[in-house]
Amino acid sequence: MEIYGLELVEGRNWTEDEGGYDYVMMINESAKRLLGITDINTEQVQTQNRLWNVPRNGRWLEDNPPYQVVGVVKDYVTNQLARKTVPQVYLCTKNMGGIMMPGYSLHVRHLPGKQKEVLGVLSELRNEIAGEGVLDYSMLEDERAKRYANERRVVNIYLLFAALAIMVSCLGLFGLSLYEVRLRYREIALRKVHGAKVCDIINLLFKRYAWMLGMSGAIAIPLSVFIIQKYMEEATYRTSLSWWIFVFALLVVAVVSVSVLFWQIHKAATINPAIVMKSE
Repeated sequence: MEIYGLELVEGRNWTEDEGGYDYVMMINESAKRLLGITDINTEQVQTQNRLWNVPRNGRWLEDNPPYQVVGVVKDYVTNQLARKTVPQVYLCTKNMGGIMMPGYSLHVRHLPGKQKEVLGVLSELRNEIAGEGVLDYSMLEDERAKRYANERRVVNIYLLFAALAIMVSCLGLFGLSLYEVRLRYREIALRKVHGAKVCDIINLLFKRYAWMLGMSGAIAIPLSVFIIQKYMEEATYRTSLSWWIFVFALLVVAVVSVSVLFWQIHKAATINPAIVMKSE
């Protein structure tokens, strides 16, 4: 148990004398809740069938006594974070008579930077036990990455469509501002003739888009919160929604929008009124 750094919350670990065919087990917190165990010192776990059946002293064991729970391990993430912790039981099988059964795997924890040396030693041990061959191994980091490969693909798809949506929105905003500013050239020229300054014209044109941005934020933020909460309902481990995330998103949208609008509005605010009057 020490190899994974599991935290013992109740009871004890196995002793040096236990293991092999002793009827003792450790369980995690989820298994304790599932089995309805309140006191591990007085309650036992009875399995429907034997968990193992190997000959002892030349004969097969026929009895199936209950297991004594000696310790409870704190729940840890065994699957993806979106899934609940699986109830688990742990049996100590350190005395298997030197038998290496198919499907069994050996877990090794190594010091940082010692991966090549450890793989070399394990390869030599493998060849010594099973003959010449190739060591079949995998790293825990790689296995963890495989579990979240699908989520990463989904995130990349979301990012791609979000970038496309922002691009289309910028093109639509640019076209809308171009059309509206062109329609207001005469009004802008008249205001400048009557003494309006460039900053006054810019504030006038920006007011409409600031109102549109505020309305879009008022609609998008509650809708986003609702969708995110619905998406995380099935997740066992979830993060809290911070208000600054939505403020940051709104600021990013505002900066992008202003960047798209500024060139058109500044061009309209600095136009020569005489040119506009001649063209009308």
